[in-house]
Amino acid sequence: MTYIDWRAGVGLFRISADGGRPGELIARGQLSDMIAAALDFDAHDQPGLFIQHDLGTKKRLSFRELSELSTRADFPVLI
Repeated sequence: MTYIDWRAGVGLFRISADGGRPGELIARGQLSDMIAAALDFDAHDQPGLFIQHDLGTKKRLSFRELSELSTRADFPVLI
């Protein structure tokens, strides 16, 4: 299993309505927290969400990708 830094700083974004601009920032925080926040959104809004690493990379995790990460055995679960 590939190592994931669940504490990495990321931003949770909504895809812009026109698709040409960068997404609208919803929140910043740790990867695990932003995945959990995205999963709490209404199912209708979820496909328009993505996560981007805070270090300025252009790599985005789509909602499908971040929801797959939430099913990993090492995903932090708070009780």
